Amino acid sequence: MADEFLVRGRRDLVCGEIAQAVENFQKACELLSAEHGDLDDRLAEPNLLYGTALLELARMESTVLGNALDGVPEVEDESDTDGELVEEGPEMTTEEKEDISNQILDAMCKESEGGEDVGKEVISDEVGAESVKSEVAGIEEDTEESTEEDETSENGVKNEDGEPTEEAKEAEQEDEDVTNLQLAWEVLEVAKRIFVRQNTDESRLKVAECLEKLAEISREKEDYTQAVLDLQECLSIREAILPEDHRDIAETHYQLGATHAVSGALELASTAFKDAVLCLQRHVDHLNSELVKIEKSDDETKSDALRNSIKEIEAIIFDIDRRRTEVDEDRLADEFVAGPSVVPPVVVPSVADRPVGDISHLIRKKRSGHDEVDVATKENGGCISPQNKKLKVTAFTENVAASCVNGSDKDRVNGTQEDPIAEVA
Repeated sequence: MADEFLVRGRRDLVCGEIAQAVENFQKACELLSAEHGDLDDRLAEPNLLYGTALLELARMESTVLGNALDGVPEVEDESDTDGELVEEGPEMTTEEKEDISNQILDAMCKESEGGEDVGKEVISDEVGAESVKSEVAGIEEDTEESTEEDETSENGVKNEDGEPTEEAKEAEQEDEDVTNLQLAWEVLEVAKRIFVRQNTDESRLKVAECLEKLAEISREKEDYTQAVLDLQECLSIREAILPEDHRDIAETHYQLGATHAVSGALELASTAFKDAVLCLQRHVDHLNSELVKIEKSDDETKSDALRNSIKEIEAIIFDIDRRRTEVDEDRLADEFVAGPSVVPPVVVPSVADRPVGDISHLIRKKRSGHDEVDVATKENGGCISPQNKKLKVTAFTENVAASCVNGSDKDRVNGTQEDPIAEVA
């Protein structure tokens, strides 16, 4: 009987009847669990199918909800709108106020004239009101007694009629509040645990499939870190067992790219999409080589099937390339908006950066001849006229010129070649 439900569930899943597939897989899992236990090996595949169907159903529900909310206008605060509609009128003059007060006084006088007739009607109305109040009080007493009885019955699981109480209904409602996404995660975890225990290549590939579905659930919950971890583990298992051009490996790369894209890691997303394209391109090359061999054998059925597969994969490659281009454009746009994040440092030249032969910063500058003559005069305590200053300076320059012409390269003003800028004593 469980096998029949599994067959129906597979057919419904392929045909897109997701809700019916969930129901059939649920019945199959319940029957097998009641007969063999929750962690029996025969429950691994049904739980995987059941979790996959639940994941698809959760996606359908979220899509329908999102489409229903599209176009719904946002509700504005009514208090603000009411305040805007109320406008203050113009202020009244003293004459208008007097006219209104006179009209009120006239109306009060007319009411006092007809007060006797109205008094009789008021008395009869008061008598009727008292009778109505007494009836209402009796009804309230009856309702209080009934509510007390209901409260005492609600303390138990069922009331006197044997119907479930409100507490039992709330417990059932909490059980129903478990989302399909959460239920899918629990079922897939059970399936993964059973496949891990079998420890074969086929079971390890099933573990990779469970990890891929679990990553999709984490992505739906916006837990991108866990989704990436599950997909990386799935990729490592598939790369260790499957050939490098297998479509499942390309699918894993694509799922990684999609997860990185929604999480904001655009550079990693672009790399993952590129890896998916390379894997699919290798698969196309492999199919083309197979097609050449089959065409020699004149098997048109297989050759047509291979051509269709090649066209399908090339279309997928085109879509992934377009997605990668969009991601690259978004990444460049983000970088352009952000601008340069690092400010280039200001280079300050140090002493080591100066030329080796330049020692001007180490030598004290020589005073001019005019200043030296003044200093010498002040030290001797005398007073030299401007004419004597001029004669001494002229004599000093003539002596320097003579020593440079008549002397050797070593002759300098009271100095040597090693210290050519020594001061005159």
